[in-house]
Amino acid sequence: MTKDIKELEGAIEQIVHDWHVPGADVSVVKDQQMISCRGYGVRELGKPEPPDGDTIFGIGSNTKSFTAAGVGLLVDEGKLGWDDLIIKYLPDFALSDPEVTKQITLRDVLCHRSGMGRSMRILYHKGFTNAEILHNLRYFEPVRPFRYDFGYNNFHFMIAGAVIEAVSGQSWPEFTAERIFKPLSMGRSFADLQSTLGHDNMSGAHANLDDSLLPHHARLFAPENVVDYDDVGNQPAGGINSTAADLTHWMRMLLADGKWEDQQILSPQAIAAMFTPSSVMLDPMNNLLGPIAAMNAGVHFYTYGLGWLIFDYKGYKVVMHGGQITGFNSAVVLVPEAGLGFSVLLNSHQTISHIPLVLMMLDFFLGGGQRDWNKEYLGAIQHIHQGELAEHQKLLESRKPNTNPTLPKEAYIGSYHNAFMGGTEVMLEGDTLMMAYGKGYLGDLVHWHDDTFYVRWSNRTFDHNFITFTVKDGAVTAVEVQDEALFERV
Repeated sequence: MTKDIKELEGAIEQIVHDWHVPGADVSVVKDQQMISCRGYGVRELGKPEPPDGDTIFGIGSNTKSFTAAGVGLLVDEGKLGWDDLIIKYLPDFALSDPEVTKQITLRDVLCHRSGMGRSMRILYHKGFTNAEILHNLRYFEPVRPFRYDFGYNNFHFMIAGAVIEAVSGQSWPEFTAERIFKPLSMGRSFADLQSTLGHDNMSGAHANLDDSLLPHHARLFAPENVVDYDDVGNQPAGGINSTAADLTHWMRMLLADGKWEDQQILSPQAIAAMFTPSSVMLDPMNNLLGPIAAMNAGVHFYTYGLGWLIFDYKGYKVVMHGGQITGFNSAVVLVPEAGLGFSVLLNSHQTISHIPLVLMMLDFFLGGGQRDWNKEYLGAIQHIHQGELAEHQKLLESRKPNTNPTLPKEAYIGSYHNAFMGGTEVMLEGDTLMMAYGKGYLGDLVHWHDDTFYVRWSNRTFDHNFITFTVKDGAVTAVEVQDEALFERV
């Protein structure tokens, strides 16, 4: 096995190199033994120190499985049930449809089938509390029928976190630290950034900050810069920072039907509930597992359990989740029947290298046909990138030449409001129009054509946004942020 593991580690190192990822940590457990846990590359660009199994990375949405487990702990104690109504514990909670408000359960939110769409901007506002965001969900219009289809978003797990807090009397970070990290001896795992800061051996976060209109997903091989960790506060959908070594404890417990050393952390029934499909992806190509579906990887079903993606591969049930937060990507993969678990932690924002890594590692352990996933994905990404460049060129060609805004700059200054998103401000600094949304978004408005501008955000990890002002009867009445919301003039 030693020779085989060296072969696997060499393949991992090659993928990390080929995708220009600054650094990575990968850990593997098999039959309750940790068989590999090591770093690749560097912790931070410009510095020589390599990561190791104890290096702290952001794990993003892999946090969701911990929140689902937190609910499972309370289910085991008889304090709530998977199918309990949300309003039983959060009586002031409401969605835009009163009938859905009356019916939505913990299971519904933990498997993403509320009908809500995905909106990220409000999560980076930095001025709203979780309670205020959840209150505003009553103004968030659904994009699909209730329980019709899987629809991923972070609000679902913020709801679950609020239920945990209501029932336990603890904040979600306190509960997670006390009830999961402590008994699992995950001493370098933290549920919020403030608890993380100040520890040694923290990975740097990296992102491409190129000032162009190309979206970030089109810049997978662009030069990267060191960026700050994003403080998302108390965030049950994505706030955990952890290490490859700590995650081996987490994976071993889950693979042992909830038992860690001599302690039963979670019941086998809770594990089974999380690992059972509860929501089906009707359109996997345009969903979380799209990168796998697009490559015809031999997967027959794409589903979501409670905090976990579930699909088949080579006759095995695979339970996994991915995670992205500013500067980081991650994946945690479990194959219960094979006694296999592995984690992938990357300190790069714009990458999908964890996908070929996951498939390569599944092939390595499960056997059968072997495809060169690294080569295939590198080729596919180059093809997609050419398409993105062509779309970018079309965008540039669509710009109307020699146009001006309808009104003087001063006419656009003011406050604008959306019931769900809250307020956004347009101001004039010197001769430059600027837009602010909470504490998280501030940027210059660059004129595009007519009354359309794009916002060049000072936080360059955000894609630029096109915005269009509505002008009626000589006055500005609203501004629409493309693919986000319409804000009415206050």
